[in-house]
Amino acid sequence: YVELAQEALTNRNNQDGLSPGDDGFRVLNPQLLASSPNNVLNINTDWQTPTINKNAPINNYSVGVSGGNDFANYFFSAGYFSQKSITKVGGLERYSMRMNSDYKIGKRLKVGETLSLSYEAVRKGINGEGDGYLYSDDIAMPPFFKIYDDQNTIPDNRYGFNGNLNVAGLTIGNQYGINQIVDRTYHNYTVLGGLFAELEIIDGLKFRSAASVDFGYGRNMTWQPGYTAEELGLDREVNNYGDARSESYTQ
Repeated sequence: YVELAQEALTNRNNQDGLSPGDDGFRVLNPQLLASSPNNVLNINTDWQTPTINKNAPINNYSVGVSGGNDFANYFFSAGYFSQKSITKVGGLERYSMRMNSDYKIGKRLKVGETLSLSYEAVRKGINGEGDGYLYSDDIAMPPFFKIYDDQNTIPDNRYGFNGNLNVAGLTIGNQYGINQIVDRTYHNYTVLGGLFAELEIIDGLKFRSAASVDFGYGRNMTWQPGYTAEELGLDREVNNYGDARSESYTQ
């Protein structure tokens, strides 16, 4: 990193025709020089391993029961599905249930129902549908930046992360830490059901009536506590809470 930084400064100085001693001549921050007593060259942080799920697990379980006789049939199933994000910003959980049955009443009347219920919770990154800026952050973060305040050098640090304020003249938001303290979860509920009745008026002639409903409810909740540049590299001292709700209904 230091070699690339020095090369970039040298190229820029050459481009601008600047020599040592000229006004505006660019040099490395003293903390990036081995001769400096407070250099940060002994810090070499791996930002990718803590933030990326190389083997994001998927779980899928289901169970079903069915049966019947000459007068009735039934089916019931329940399922659970979960998937972790490839970046450590959350994941998805889904619970589902389905049931249907039909019954014969006498020789000519048949009634039945179907019902499907599901609940889904999706935890997302701070940029909504994205990865929480973790990919770009992994590339941008200097290796001498720390993820955690492991030596407790930040007074009144509420979260245990490190904002790396003005380290080697740089301050960049610790997006991994921010994603850990921010809760952005989308909750979705779905109910789909129907009823039917079928009457055989005469042999070969049937009358059927059906009704159905499709109801959806969503609640997107966001909680972002305040933090300082010392704690997470950005100043966001105000607590933010968001609660957006939606409904859909089809009959």
